[in-house]
Amino acid sequence: MLDPWIGRALQPNKPQSLSSRPDSILDKLAIYAEHLASLEQAPTNNEPDIPPADRLLSLLLLRDEIANLLVKSKKIPQDLVIQLVTLDKQLRKQTRFPYLKEAEGWRKSLQPPAGHWWWYLDDVLAEKEQRWGFPLQVVAGAATIITITLAGDIIRRLLAHTPDNFA
Repeated sequence: MLDPWIGRALQPNKPQSLSSRPDSILDKLAIYAEHLASLEQAPTNNEPDIPPADRLLSLLLLRDEIANLLVKSKKIPQDLVIQLVTLDKQLRKQTRFPYLKEAEGWRKSLQPPAGHWWWYLDDVLAEKEQRWGFPLQVVAGAATIITITLAGDIIRRLLAHTPDNFA
């Protein structure tokens, strides 16, 4: 379930006061975990008024807030660091989001720093597709050649009315 302040922030004409947002890293990590779980599941009817692309955008903005809190913090407990690293690993694996194509437009509008990798998940998806593109083309080409060869042999035998080696 989405955090109420983010859900309201996505709705126009309903400004949310910044002072009512939870400010601790622990609170933000809990919200981050909820958002990530919400996005990992197939789109549900639990939040029909918030499209999945907006949920992803709110997740990326929330990750920005966590990064800002980390910069401001003098000392971060190890358990929070471990939790953040675990959640970030989950986010990195989620390159299957169909609405990642909108990330480029968001980057153009918001201009996040290059070090904020979470804004570049669509680039990771493009790299994966490119990495697997050539090997899949080779396999498809080999399968096509084998199929054409076998089909030609079968057609030749059918037209010649000759028995095969097994008959």
